[in-house]
Amino acid sequence: MVDVYSFKVKFDLTGIRTIYWPIVLLMMARYFGLSEKIIFFIVTAAVIYIMGISKKIVVPNVNGLWFYTIMVIFSGCLGFILNGTRNLARDIFYVLPTIVFVILGYYLERFNDKSKFSMINTMIVYGGLISFMSFLKALLSVEALTGFDAMRSCFGKNNIYEVCVVFAVFFFKKIIRKEVCVSKWFDRVLGFFMAVQITLCLGRIAIIQTGVSIIMLFVFSIIKDKQPKDNLKKMVMFLLVVCIGVFILSKVMPESTWDKLMDKFNSSAEEINSSQTFDSTEDAMENWRGFEIEQAKKQWKNNNVLFEIIGEGLGKGVEIAYVPYTWSNVVVSGEILLLHNGYYTLLPKAGIVGACALIWLFLSNILMIVKKDNKYTDMIIILAAITIGVMINTYVVRGPISQIPPISWALLLGTINYKVRRTG
Repeated sequence: MVDVYSFKVKFDLTGIRTIYWPIVLLMMARYFGLSEKIIFFIVTAAVIYIMGISKKIVVPNVNGLWFYTIMVIFSGCLGFILNGTRNLARDIFYVLPTIVFVILGYYLERFNDKSKFSMINTMIVYGGLISFMSFLKALLSVEALTGFDAMRSCFGKNNIYEVCVVFAVFFFKKIIRKEVCVSKWFDRVLGFFMAVQITLCLGRIAIIQTGVSIIMLFVFSIIKDKQPKDNLKKMVMFLLVVCIGVFILSKVMPESTWDKLMDKFNSSAEEINSSQTFDSTEDAMENWRGFEIEQAKKQWKNNNVLFEIIGEGLGKGVEIAYVPYTWSNVVVSGEILLLHNGYYTLLPKAGIVGACALIWLFLSNILMIVKKDNKYTDMIIILAAITIGVMINTYVVRGPISQIPPISWALLLGTINYKVRRTG
């Protein structure tokens, strides 16, 4: 007699074999506190080793990368002449890691024999593990869900912007394309943890970056697919689910926490308004993002024409008129080396050329969407959408100009460029 209560759960973990486990371990070590400088040296050594075992030196053919790299090299040389070596060395660790990770992603894919490994699956596992650790931290902390600051500390400071990039990729593969990444059930678990972290991180930028990336995934899918109606329906359903989710969250979340989150969203436009002026330390403290932008613009405009074009080299910071009380440990000789805006951070260092080089690094990869390449359509859609998300992040956080760069985006940028633009 057949046991009607019996059931089978099949765990197919063949996708595990596609993971670059050294990459996952290295990036998780970063989560647990391994120095960014040590990670930079490890990755640089790996790139040099890969180049060494290659039969010929292949210059990575990545959209926008070499214009950006040449700008960094030139600004570095100029900074060596004009600025102190200490600040120059610090700036190098802000701009070079992204370049090195892009090159690493490119070379790993180049030596990926018969597509045995998947960088996308690797990033999904990495993002899911970060979110799982945040979830575990919340379970072990009694105060994790008691207030705005406690929730942000638990969910919003654990490489959250990496999770934003990875979750958008996961959403495309799993929801839009309905594909299996690692395994059916493992994918669901990883996706659940990432969704929880992004929702409960209470970070405007994380939520906006993820939302915009997902919407652009839908938009590009509608543009590139032969049957756009299905993707349009999915996008409408997604927006409906988000609206319902926001309504439910507003009812179950503590009122004080919800009000504080809404206040931060309401003040977002003012914070990034580049036309503001500040007349006191109190004004600066009330809107530090706007103050940073205003000071960077003023410094750039007051420079001579040559420095407006090429900047004053790496190591040059933004001179600020007022030093907010909480900034005393980040202001060196009246300058801030790193702003909460990647474009304006580059303006005094590399001038308008530097800002344009960074913008072109983004745009040249977004514009790949207009190319007719049916074989790698999905890859191009993913790259264009997550790059738009990182582009937004760069304006309000830092993006690639950071001591904690978006490694997941950089690796995928290199990997996808090799797949789409195979050379050598």
